[in-house]
Amino acid sequence: MITKALKVALLIAGFLALNTQVQAQKFGYLNSALLLSEMPEVKVMRSNLEGFRTQLEKKGK
Repeated sequence: MITKALKVALLIAGFLALNTQVQAQKFGYLNSALLLSEMPEVKVMRSNLEGFRTQLEKKGK
């Protein structure tokens, strides 16, 4: 009876150990600067800001 309980306990411990390893592999790296630079909205706003900067430079001269 004790060996059966020991086997069950070891089996549960093994599953918990595998679960921990699987969760550890879910983390990654994201280059947020590259992601933002590739977004179409950012490209549109960058061109809008360039136009606004040009207007301000002309107004200042």
